[in-house]
Amino acid sequence: MIADALRQAIKQGQVAPTEALPSARKLAQQLEVNRHTVMAALAELVAQGWVEAKERSGYRVVEYLPIQASKSVDRPVAISNKNHAGTQAAQPTAFNWQFRLEQRLPTTVKIKASQYKYNFSGGQPDISKFPFDEFKSHFSQVCQRPKYEDLSYGASQGEVELIKEISTYLRRVRSITDKKLMICNGSQEALFMVSQLLLQPGDKDAVEQLGYPPAWAAFKSAGAELVAIKQDERGIIPEHLETVLAKGAIKLLYLTPLHQYPTTVSLGISRRMQIYKLATQYGVAIVEDD
Repeated sequence: MIADALRQAIKQGQVAPTEALPSARKLAQQLEVNRHTVMAALAELVAQGWVEAKERSGYRVVEYLPIQASKSVDRPVAISNKNHAGTQAAQPTAFNWQFRLEQRLPTTVKIKASQYKYNFSGGQPDISKFPFDEFKSHFSQVCQRPKYEDLSYGASQGEVELIKEISTYLRRVRSITDKKLMICNGSQEALFMVSQLLLQPGDKDAVEQLGYPPAWAAFKSAGAELVAIKQDERGIIPEHLETVLAKGAIKLLYLTPLHQYPTTVSLGISRRMQIYKLATQYGVAIVEDD
């Protein structure tokens, strides 16, 4: 109520812009209310842009009051006038404008992804297979003995325990050992950092003819030009890759060898070895998106 009354007084010109307001203590005495009530009302007016608080000078009405409504604009009116010579003088007309008509799109039935019997969208796991009971037990265990330092930003290379578990997985499943690992916020961030590290504007990046557009966007952000390598039913064709590499200027080769996107083809060992030899021969870095 106090804030509304002060706002109305300002709008009606009873209190002019830049005019000082009584102190909160005086207003509280005049209105016979608690000083904190008056301060809350003044704080509300400050937040809304009607009043400003200046150190050692109290509260003042702002110089430029907030806009409460837009000005109505009439249709253009022809204005005629004669100049000193008696001839017709051109006069500016009112501002001419009109609303842009809204484009009406066809309405579609909104269906949740879970309502489809088969969902073929990329990157979507089967949520029904998620181990909720196991996850709940681990989550409960962590909450019982929380590590407060882990609730803030962690190490830049990733959580140490997570790196350890991934290293164990790579050793057991892929026979990859003694490699430095860095945990990223998804593959897109990883591809962006790799592209910024290995590519310069104008460099050429060899990619699969059918591939993952967001990954291509990461390479393009570094100023790279993409060169498509042909594919067949077995994946990328090494012979075409060799033809492209022989022309020079290729700095990077981006592959999805395990589950090629979007064909899902796995690149065979023989072709992988051919590609590795070509990359070594021409000094081309390989980025594998697994």
